[in-house]
Amino acid sequence: MAQFHTVVHSGMPSKELHWFYGTHTVLAALKNPKRQIVRIVSLIPIEKSPHKDLLLLHKAIFEVRDKAWFARIFGATAVHQGLCLQVAPLEGLDFEDLLKRGNISPVLVLDQLTDPQNIGALLRSAVAFGVQAVLVPAHGGPELTSALCKCACGALEYISIVSVPNLAQALERLKKAGYWCVGLDEQGTSLLSEIPTVEKVILIVGSEGTGMRRLTRERCDFLVKLPTVAHFSTLNAAQSATVALYELFRQEHRND
Repeated sequence: MAQFHTVVHSGMPSKELHWFYGTHTVLAALKNPKRQIVRIVSLIPIEKSPHKDLLLLHKAIFEVRDKAWFARIFGATAVHQGLCLQVAPLEGLDFEDLLKRGNISPVLVLDQLTDPQNIGALLRSAVAFGVQAVLVPAHGGPELTSALCKCACGALEYISIVSVPNLAQALERLKKAGYWCVGLDEQGTSLLSEIPTVEKVILIVGSEGTGMRRLTRERCDFLVKLPTVAHFSTLNAAQSATVALYELFRQEHRND
């Protein structure tokens, strides 16, 4: 059975060390000067690695282990690609920082999304389209496992995951700070391209099974849907959010 290790990132209280695995995730962490690397483990020696030059910079904490070690740490089915590292969490935004800065937009909110592959893909899209902060509930939010970080392909080096104890209250405080809440909903009454352009926006994505919770939904200024064909309107959360983030990015930069 896979023995996943929770990775607690920016905005979360734990300072424990955690594991990343997979080539893209590991290389992104190694290239981040703000990331504290504690240990690097590989199936092959540095001299045989295609990433030799980068790994040599960390030779003192590099070691070689066999497949049985990787299977014991990450589970027999994990696609670790023979490379992993142990890291300390990054220092990033917390909720009060987000409020004080006030110029971070868009902010992405994940309301009870938990699937690691879906969230990992969503985080990649978020970074690609300029999101700096992702707001999640402390209870019922995603667990940032090694598997999720692998799916994110290094996106966690560029984005802050901000955990809040009460999502509805956090949204109220952000609205008072000038943010507008836009909820993605298949039953939404508007298209994203039809709502007013605002300076500070929060894009809210609910779970695929039940969507946004009632209190989250009630705080939305706009409920929007995507313009899909009538006979096949269903996209998963990551796909829907990617399209919406692209549209927000396009609107913000259309005069560049």
